Amino acid sequence: RHFLWVWSKSTSFAQSDEQDVAQVLRSKLNVNINDLTRVDFNNCPPRRDYPN
Repeated sequence: RHFLWVWSKSTSFAQSDEQDVAQVLRSKLNVNINDLTRVDFNNCPPRRDYPN
């Protein structure tokens, strides 16, 4: 199982942001965003091992 982390500087992840991510996934990784399962980590407490 693989995880792809997408950081958003704002708290809201807009539909247009998702389209930008989808384009990068297609062009760089040849991955279809619709094949991914979405998990929202916005409600997780901050952790020290990655930047917030």
